[in-house]
Amino acid sequence: MKFVSTLFRGAALVSLLSGLMPAAPAAAQAPPADVVTVPNVSGAINVDVPVYIRDISGTPIGIDQPAGSRIQSYSLTVNYAPASAVQSITFTRAGITQALTPSFESNPTSPGTASLIDNFNEATNLIPFTSNAPAPGDQVGVLHVHLDPSLAPGTVAVRTAAQRLVLDVPAAVAAAEEVLRS
Repeated sequence: MKFVSTLFRGAALVSLLSGLMPAAPAAAQAPPADVVTVPNVSGAINVDVPVYIRDISGTPIGIDQPAGSRIQSYSLTVNYAPASAVQSITFTRAGITQALTPSFESNPTSPGTASLIDNFNEATNLIPFTSNAPAPGDQVGVLHVHLDPSLAPGTVAVRTAAQRLVLDVPAAVAAAEEVLRS
């Protein structure tokens, strides 16, 4: 009987405490995220494809954050298919990063992939993002694509991996160091 009484008091205490706890929201809200946009473009043999970053306020890094927590490094990779349809591709800085001097930059390419890795010193080359700029955001790069002249219209698809931006500064620096080692 003593065990049942102790069990009942324990259950009553748990019931009381759980009544004081706030209920969990029905659906957890996703935290805000910065966005990379590679828009659809059309053209003939030579096509320039702008690449944008939209800096959303309230994310861990961004222009609205204190020094040391701003977007100063990024690693952008664009995949395209079929690789045989592209004779050459380059990924360069443009827009708000064009006039800046990176402390590190790399533009690796391989069949089906083009990347742009940049790192800027915040004290001397702050990337001037506009917080909550209208979509698609601020242009940071451009893909210069030279297509195979015999290509049928609508053959090439340029896309990013899930349209996600890597804003992990240590990872971007590690990627830059890896490129330097190779």
